[in-house]
Amino acid sequence: MKKLKDPKSGLKHFIIIASYQEPVIGYMLSSSDKFKISELYEFENNQENTYNMHNLNKKEDFSSLIKFFISEFRNDDFKIEDNLEKFLLSKTFNGNPLLIQDLLNKIIDKELIGFDSKGTLRCTDNLKEMIESKDFSKLEIPYRFEKLMGNIIDTIKNPNEIIILKAASVIGNIFDIITLYQINPIKNLMNEDLLKIVYYFERINVLEILYDIEPDKLVAKFSLPFLREVLYSRMLSEQKTAIHSEIARNFKNMKFSYMSSEKELENLLRHLIESENTVMNVMDKRREDQSKEKQIENKNENKSKKTNSKENGELN
Repeated sequence: MKKLKDPKSGLKHFIIIASYQEPVIGYMLSSSDKFKISELYEFENNQENTYNMHNLNKKEDFSSLIKFFISEFRNDDFKIEDNLEKFLLSKTFNGNPLLIQDLLNKIIDKELIGFDSKGTLRCTDNLKEMIESKDFSKLEIPYRFEKLMGNIIDTIKNPNEIIILKAASVIGNIFDIITLYQINPIKNLMNEDLLKIVYYFERINVLEILYDIEPDKLVAKFSLPFLREVLYSRMLSEQKTAIHSEIARNFKNMKFSYMSSEKELENLLRHLIESENTVMNVMDKRREDQSKEKQIENKNENKSKKTNSKENGELN
Protein backbone atom coordinates (compact mmCIF):
# COMPACT_ATOMS: atom_id res chain seq x y z
CA MET A 1 0.00 0.00 0.00
CA LYS A 2 1.38 3.38 -1.00
CA LYS A 3 1.83 5.69 1.95
CA LEU A 4 0.87 9.36 1.90
CA LYS A 5 4.10 11.26 2.09
CA ASP A 6 6.21 13.69 0.09
CA PRO A 7 3.39 16.03 -0.93
CA LYS A 8 3.48 17.71 -4.33
CA SER A 9 5.51 20.87 -4.49
CA GLY A 10 3.82 24.15 -5.27
CA LEU A 11 0.66 25.66 -3.83
CA LYS A 12 -2.18 25.49 -6.33
CA HIS A 13 -5.00 26.33 -3.96
CA PHE A 14 -5.69 26.64 -0.30
CA ILE A 15 -8.63 26.20 2.00
CA ILE A 16 -9.93 28.30 4.86
CA ILE A 17 -12.20 26.58 7.33
CA ALA A 18 -14.23 28.56 9.83
CA SER A 19 -16.38 26.74 12.36
CA TYR A 20 -17.72 27.48 15.80
CA GLN A 21 -18.87 25.43 18.70
CA GLU A 22 -21.28 26.16 21.49
CA PRO A 23 -19.87 26.09 25.03
CA VAL A 24 -18.96 22.57 26.00
CA ILE A 25 -21.47 22.53 28.80
CA GLY A 26 -24.11 23.37 26.20
CA TYR A 27 -23.40 20.07 24.51
CA MET A 28 -23.70 18.16 27.73
CA LEU A 29 -27.04 19.71 28.58
CA SER A 30 -28.51 19.40 25.10
CA SER A 31 -29.08 16.53 22.72
CA SER A 32 -28.42 18.79 19.73
CA ASP A 33 -25.20 18.52 17.75
CA LYS A 34 -22.33 20.59 19.08
CA PHE A 35 -21.05 21.72 15.72
CA LYS A 36 -23.45 23.79 13.72
CA ILE A 37 -23.17 25.32 10.26
CA SER A 38 -19.68 25.65 8.86
CA GLU A 39 -18.65 27.48 5.72
CA LEU A 40 -15.98 26.13 3.41
CA TYR A 41 -14.18 28.65 1.21
CA GLU A 42 -12.07 27.41 -1.69
CA PHE A 43 -9.89 29.78 -3.70
CA GLU A 44 -8.47 28.54 -6.98
CA ASN A 45 -7.22 30.76 -9.80
CA ASN A 46 -8.67 33.74 -7.95
CA GLN A 47 -12.11 32.13 -8.03
CA GLU A 48 -13.97 31.72 -4.77
CA ASN A 49 -16.35 28.88 -4.07
CA THR A 50 -18.34 28.90 -0.85
CA TYR A 51 -20.08 25.85 0.62
CA ASN A 52 -22.44 26.01 3.56
CA MET A 53 -22.45 22.71 5.41
CA HIS A 54 -24.49 21.33 8.26
CA ASN A 55 -23.11 17.91 9.19
CA LEU A 56 -21.53 16.40 6.11
CA ASN A 57 -23.67 13.29 6.05
CA LYS A 58 -24.19 13.38 2.30
CA LYS A 59 -21.73 10.88 0.91
CA GLU A 60 -20.77 12.98 -2.11
CA ASP A 61 -20.10 16.10 0.00
CA PHE A 62 -18.10 14.16 2.55
CA SER A 63 -16.03 12.38 -0.11
CA SER A 64 -15.31 15.66 -1.88
CA LEU A 65 -14.03 17.22 1.31
CA ILE A 66 -11.71 14.26 2.05
CA LYS A 67 -10.37 14.41 -1.51
CA PHE A 68 -9.74 18.12 -1.14
CA PHE A 69 -7.60 17.57 1.96
CA ILE A 70 -5.78 14.67 0.28
CA SER A 71 -5.16 16.78 -2.86
CA GLU A 72 -1.90 17.93 -1.24
CA PHE A 73 -0.64 14.42 -1.97
CA ARG A 74 -2.73 13.38 -4.94
CA ASN A 75 -4.95 15.47 -7.22
CA ASP A 76 -6.40 12.85 -9.57
CA ASP A 77 -9.78 11.32 -8.91
CA PHE A 78 -9.73 8.32 -6.58
CA LYS A 79 -12.07 6.14 -4.58
CA ILE A 80 -12.31 6.12 -0.79
CA GLU A 81 -12.89 2.94 1.19
CA ASP A 82 -16.30 2.89 2.90
CA ASN A 83 -14.78 1.88 6.25
CA LEU A 84 -12.48 4.91 6.15
CA GLU A 85 -15.35 7.27 5.39
CA LYS A 86 -17.46 5.78 8.20
CA PHE A 87 -14.56 6.07 10.63
CA LEU A 88 -13.91 9.73 9.79
CA LEU A 89 -17.61 10.59 9.91
CA SER A 90 -18.21 8.86 13.24
CA LYS A 91 -15.21 10.51 14.90
CA THR A 92 -15.84 14.10 13.76
CA PHE A 93 -19.36 14.81 15.05
CA ASN A 94 -20.90 13.75 11.73
CA GLY A 95 -18.47 15.66 9.58
CA ASN A 96 -17.14 18.83 11.14
CA PRO A 97 -14.61 20.01 8.50
CA LEU A 98 -12.01 21.29 10.96
CA LEU A 99 -12.00 18.01 12.88
CA ILE A 100 -11.90 15.99 9.66
CA GLN A 101 -8.76 17.87 8.65
CA ASP A 102 -7.13 17.34 12.07
CA LEU A 103 -7.91 13.62 12.12
CA LEU A 104 -6.81 13.11 8.52
CA ASN A 105 -3.51 14.89 9.20
CA LYS A 106 -2.88 12.62 12.19
CA ILE A 107 -3.62 9.32 10.47
CA ILE A 108 -1.61 10.40 7.42
CA ASP A 109 1.32 11.37 9.64
CA LYS A 110 1.16 7.98 11.40
CA GLU A 111 0.81 6.16 8.04
CA LEU A 112 -2.53 4.64 9.01
CA ILE A 113 -4.06 5.19 5.55
CA GLY A 114 -2.68 4.79 2.05
CA PHE A 115 -3.51 3.94 -1.55
CA ASP A 116 -3.76 0.33 -2.72
CA SER A 117 -2.70 -0.93 -6.15
CA LYS A 118 -6.03 0.15 -7.65
CA GLY A 119 -5.69 3.69 -6.34
CA THR A 120 -8.30 3.37 -3.59
CA LEU A 121 -7.62 5.23 -0.34
CA ARG A 122 -7.83 2.62 2.42
CA CYS A 123 -7.16 2.01 6.10
CA THR A 124 -3.95 0.15 6.90
CA ASP A 125 -4.16 -3.07 8.91
CA ASN A 126 -3.27 -1.17 12.11
CA LEU A 127 -6.17 1.25 11.69
CA LYS A 128 -8.52 -1.59 10.71
CA GLU A 129 -7.63 -3.39 13.93
CA MET A 130 -8.37 -0.25 15.97
CA ILE A 131 -11.72 0.22 14.22
CA GLU A 132 -12.74 -3.43 14.64
CA SER A 133 -11.79 -3.51 18.32
CA LYS A 134 -13.17 0.01 18.89
CA ASP A 135 -9.96 0.68 20.81
CA PHE A 136 -8.01 3.78 19.79
CA SER A 137 -5.83 4.02 22.88
CA LYS A 138 -2.74 3.42 20.72
CA LEU A 139 -3.66 6.27 18.37
CA GLU A 140 -2.10 9.62 19.17
CA ILE A 141 -5.23 11.74 19.60
CA PRO A 142 -5.15 15.05 17.68
CA TYR A 143 -4.68 18.01 20.01
CA ARG A 144 -8.02 19.62 19.16
CA PHE A 145 -9.92 16.43 20.05
CA GLU A 146 -7.90 16.01 23.24
CA LYS A 147 -8.63 19.60 24.25
CA LEU A 148 -12.33 19.30 23.46
CA MET A 149 -12.77 16.03 25.37
CA GLY A 150 -10.58 17.37 28.19
CA ASN A 151 -12.89 20.37 28.57
CA ILE A 152 -15.88 18.05 28.84
CA ILE A 153 -14.13 15.91 31.46
CA ASP A 154 -13.16 19.02 33.44
CA THR A 155 -16.81 20.11 33.73
CA ILE A 156 -17.54 16.97 35.77
CA LYS A 157 -16.85 18.08 39.32
CA ASN A 158 -17.92 15.00 41.28
CA PRO A 159 -14.72 12.95 41.84
CA ASN A 160 -16.66 9.69 42.16
CA GLU A 161 -18.18 10.21 38.73
CA ILE A 162 -14.74 10.75 37.19
CA ILE A 163 -13.41 7.62 38.92
CA ILE A 164 -16.27 5.57 37.49
CA LEU A 165 -15.73 6.94 33.99
CA LYS A 166 -12.02 6.17 34.16
CA ALA A 167 -12.70 2.64 35.38
CA ALA A 168 -15.13 2.15 32.50
CA SER A 169 -12.49 3.43 30.05
CA VAL A 170 -10.18 0.59 31.09
CA ILE A 171 -12.88 -1.99 30.31
CA GLY A 172 -13.26 -0.57 26.81
CA ASN A 173 -15.39 1.64 24.60
CA ILE A 174 -18.31 -0.70 25.34
CA PHE A 175 -18.79 -1.99 28.88
CA ASP A 176 -21.39 -3.70 31.04
CA ILE A 177 -22.57 -2.74 34.51
CA ILE A 178 -21.60 -6.10 36.06
CA THR A 179 -17.93 -5.75 35.11
CA LEU A 180 -17.91 -2.08 36.08
CA TYR A 181 -19.33 -2.93 39.51
CA GLN A 182 -16.80 -5.72 40.05
CA ILE A 183 -13.78 -3.50 39.30
CA ASN A 184 -15.26 -0.33 40.81
CA PRO A 185 -12.50 1.19 42.98
CA ILE A 186 -14.91 3.19 45.20
CA LYS A 187 -15.66 1.43 48.47
CA ASN A 188 -19.25 1.19 49.68
CA LEU A 189 -20.68 2.23 46.30
CA MET A 190 -23.84 0.19 45.80
CA ASN A 191 -24.98 -1.11 42.42
CA GLU A 192 -27.98 1.26 42.56
CA ASP A 193 -25.63 4.23 42.99
CA LEU A 194 -23.54 3.04 40.07
CA LEU A 195 -26.63 2.81 37.88
CA LYS A 196 -27.60 6.37 38.81
CA ILE A 197 -24.18 7.62 37.71
CA VAL A 198 -24.40 5.75 34.40
CA TYR A 199 -27.90 7.06 33.69
CA TYR A 200 -26.76 10.59 34.57
CA PHE A 201 -23.99 10.35 31.97
CA GLU A 202 -26.56 9.13 29.47
CA ARG A 203 -28.71 12.23 30.09
CA ILE A 204 -25.80 14.56 29.38
CA ASN A 205 -24.77 12.57 26.27
CA VAL A 206 -21.46 11.30 27.60
CA LEU A 207 -22.62 7.66 27.50
CA GLU A 208 -25.09 5.82 25.32
CA ILE A 209 -27.14 2.98 26.81
CA LEU A 210 -27.19 0.00 24.45
CA TYR A 211 -29.19 -2.38 26.63
CA ASP A 212 -31.11 -1.69 29.82
CA ILE A 213 -34.15 -3.99 29.69
CA GLU A 214 -32.66 -5.68 32.74
CA PRO A 215 -30.81 -2.98 34.73
CA ASP A 216 -28.44 -5.48 36.33
CA LYS A 217 -27.27 -6.46 32.81
CA LEU A 218 -27.00 -2.93 31.45
CA VAL A 219 -24.55 -2.33 28.58
CA ALA A 220 -23.28 1.14 27.65
CA LYS A 221 -20.70 2.80 25.44
CA PHE A 222 -18.88 6.12 25.29
CA SER A 223 -20.82 8.34 22.88
CA LEU A 224 -18.28 11.13 22.27
CA PRO A 225 -15.35 10.67 19.87
CA PHE A 226 -12.13 9.69 21.68
CA LEU A 227 -13.56 10.49 25.13
CA ARG A 228 -12.69 7.00 26.33
CA GLU A 229 -9.10 7.33 25.06
CA VAL A 230 -8.57 10.74 26.69
CA LEU A 231 -9.91 9.43 30.01
CA TYR A 232 -7.62 6.41 29.75
CA SER A 233 -4.58 8.59 29.00
CA ARG A 234 -5.26 10.66 32.13
CA MET A 235 -4.85 7.65 34.41
CA LEU A 236 -1.67 6.67 36.22
CA SER A 237 0.02 3.49 35.00
CA GLU A 238 -0.50 1.93 38.44
CA GLN A 239 -4.25 2.58 38.20
CA LYS A 240 -4.48 0.97 34.76
CA THR A 241 -2.45 -2.04 35.89
CA ALA A 242 -4.69 -2.65 38.91
CA ILE A 243 -7.92 -2.52 36.89
CA HIS A 244 -6.63 -4.54 33.90
CA SER A 245 -5.37 -7.19 36.33
CA GLU A 246 -8.67 -7.21 38.25
CA ILE A 247 -10.64 -7.69 35.03
CA ALA A 248 -8.34 -10.54 33.94
CA ARG A 249 -8.67 -12.25 37.36
CA ASN A 250 -12.47 -12.04 37.33
CA PHE A 251 -12.80 -13.02 33.68
CA LYS A 252 -13.65 -16.68 34.38
CA ASN A 253 -16.75 -15.54 36.28
CA MET A 254 -17.86 -13.09 33.61
CA LYS A 255 -20.09 -13.60 30.58
CA PHE A 256 -20.35 -10.75 28.11
CA SER A 257 -23.71 -10.72 26.37
CA TYR A 258 -22.48 -8.17 23.82
CA MET A 259 -19.57 -10.23 22.45
CA SER A 260 -18.94 -13.73 21.14
CA SER A 261 -16.83 -16.33 22.94
CA GLU A 262 -14.01 -15.64 20.48
CA LYS A 263 -14.16 -11.93 21.27
CA GLU A 264 -14.17 -12.73 24.99
CA LEU A 265 -10.87 -14.55 24.62
CA GLU A 266 -9.43 -11.65 22.61
CA ASN A 267 -10.63 -9.28 25.31
CA LEU A 268 -9.04 -11.37 28.06
CA LEU A 269 -5.76 -11.42 26.15
CA ARG A 270 -5.91 -7.64 25.73
CA HIS A 271 -6.33 -7.08 29.46
CA LEU A 272 -3.51 -9.51 30.26
CA ILE A 273 -1.20 -7.79 27.77
CA GLU A 274 -2.17 -4.31 28.93
CA SER A 275 -1.65 -5.21 32.59
CA GLU A 276 1.79 -6.57 31.71
CA ASN A 277 2.62 -3.53 29.58
CA THR A 278 1.60 -1.08 32.27
CA VAL A 279 3.66 -2.98 34.84
CA MET A 280 6.66 -2.80 32.52
CA ASN A 281 6.06 0.92 31.95
CA VAL A 282 5.99 1.51 35.70
CA MET A 283 9.20 -0.50 36.17
CA ASP A 284 10.94 1.37 33.35
CA LYS A 285 9.86 4.70 34.81
CA ARG A 286 11.13 3.73 38.26
CA ARG A 287 14.47 2.56 36.84
CA GLU A 288 14.75 5.85 34.97
CA ASP A 289 13.97 7.84 38.13
CA GLN A 290 16.48 5.78 40.14
CA SER A 291 19.14 6.37 37.48
CA LYS A 292 18.52 10.12 37.59
CA GLU A 293 18.65 10.12 41.39
CA LYS A 294 21.94 8.20 41.26
CA GLN A 295 23.38 10.70 38.81
CA ILE A 296 22.39 13.59 41.06
CA GLU A 297 23.92 11.82 44.08
CA ASN A 298 27.17 11.22 42.21
CA LYS A 299 27.24 14.80 41.02
CA ASN A 300 26.69 16.13 44.55
CA GLU A 301 29.28 13.71 45.93
CA ASN A 302 31.88 14.84 43.38
CA LYS A 303 31.05 18.46 44.10
CA SER A 304 31.46 17.83 47.85
CA LYS A 305 34.84 16.12 47.26
CA LYS A 306 36.08 19.07 45.21
CA THR A 307 34.96 21.50 47.92
CA ASN A 308 36.69 19.48 50.66
CA SER A 309 39.84 19.17 48.58
CA LYS A 310 39.92 22.92 48.01
CA GLU A 311 39.39 23.65 51.70
CA ASN A 312 42.17 21.22 52.66
CA GLY A 313 44.51 22.90 50.18
CA GLU A 314 43.81 26.32 51.65
CA LEU A 315 44.51 25.03 55.18
CA ASN A 316 47.84 23.59 54.07
